[in-house]
Amino acid sequence: MSGVQATAATMVRRTRRLLRPPLTGDGLLLVGFVEGLVGWPLSWVVVTQGVAPFGLLTTVVVLWGVLTAAIVAVGWFATAPTVRRNDVWTVWGVLVLVATGANVLGVVHVSGVAEALPEALLQYAFFHPWLAALGGGYLVTALLSREDRRLRRAERVGYGLAGVASLLVLVFAFSSRANSALTTQYVFHVGAVLHLTPIGFDLAYDTLR
Repeated sequence: MSGVQATAATMVRRTRRLLRPPLTGDGLLLVGFVEGLVGWPLSWVVVTQGVAPFGLLTTVVVLWGVLTAAIVAVGWFATAPTVRRNDVWTVWGVLVLVATGANVLGVVHVSGVAEALPEALLQYAFFHPWLAALGGGYLVTALLSREDRRLRRAERVGYGLAGVASLLVLVFAFSSRANSALTTQYVFHVGAVLHLTPIGFDLAYDTLR
């Protein structure tokens, strides 16, 4: 068996083990990675191909709402008790729910159901909350529970860099025009990179170490 085949076999075995309930923290992390693999490409398809039964913004928000509900359900019902009591996962849960709530308020406003947000804040109700959630979540992951040896130094550094990068992109997004390329043309590319890179590094590092 070649080195590539051996590595692939190891990754398959580890994936099966991670997805065996009750899920460990790494198992829930893998679910979050799959969420990103599904969500960002589908969001791009919705916007670029016009596959939007509820309108572009609403369809994207509904898509991520379903994915978020799925991962919250997995985190609540299919994980080990130690995961549900983990402070880092609790912070992530709060950040994700806040970002989702901001998206919902934006959709309610855009769809004309109610004036849920001031007009000046509406342009910041969709991509910006997720940048803040990613930035805050990654920094908390890097800095909280430093005594936990399951998250090694390289992984903490990776999450720390991802958190800083997410917040820098957030600052740039705030300072750029509402119709800038970042918040229109490349929004899903940037989101996918920030979402998937640190999680993918963590999972791969654990598998290959």
